[in-house]
Amino acid sequence: MGLRVPQSTGEPGWVPRIGEFLERFRPAGVAGAATRAGVPADRAAESEAELDGVLAALADTQQSCADMIAAAERDAAAIRARAATEAETLVRQARDARQSVRADAAAQVGDPVKDDVTRLLSTADDRASAERARAEQRIPDLVARAVADVQAMAGGTAPHTPHRPGTTP
Repeated sequence: MGLRVPQSTGEPGWVPRIGEFLERFRPAGVAGAATRAGVPADRAAESEAELDGVLAALADTQQSCADMIAAAERDAAAIRARAATEAETLVRQARDARQSVRADAAAQVGDPVKDDVTRLLSTADDRASAERARAEQRIPDLVARAVADVQAMAGGTAPHTPHRPGTTP
């Protein structure tokens, strides 16, 4: 379409663009002798007619491609279904095995802890035995001192306790 400009009569009109102007001089038919009137060429119809044969030849290829896509979608759906089933099985097996795995882990951790507790109890027993033996050795001396202190108090004299190393007099 051309540029619209007012005409001298005041009614709107249009001025053709250069391409539209030159289109008037394009041949309408086969070159040759002039004829009375020519029919303009329909380029879209010509292109369509030219491509109809090629597109018809591609129809089989398009159908083959559509079949391949459908088969691939079916295969993908089957693969997804198998993967989902395998995942469910693995989750079920993991849930079933978690108690035994926890028990095994606790046993592995528990054995060193039990060994530590046994070692600590043994050390405590050894220390207690050593303290009992030392107490048994000191009891006769302590009893003798206590008796001497009681006798000294009963006789009116101050008890005399000998100074031992490691104690305050």
